[in-house]
Amino acid sequence: MHCGYKRMTPYLQLRGYQINHKKAYRLMRSNSLLLSRLKKVGRSYVQHLRAQPEQPLTLLEMDIKMTWV
Repeated sequence: MHCGYKRMTPYLQLRGYQINHKKAYRLMRSNSLLLSRLKKVGRSYVQHLRAQPEQPLTLLEMDIKMTWV
């Protein structure tokens, strides 16, 4: 079974062991059973998007950063 210590803790508790997540982590670390951490995939943002209107006043844009009421 390939899973981390957070998923292994309730599995062992259902099997009848009195164990918490800290003990499960220590046991899995000492036996080299921990999985490597997953890297978050970064978002790809539009870097240089330039609109090309075909006629005047066909594209109107507004960017409001802050408003005072």
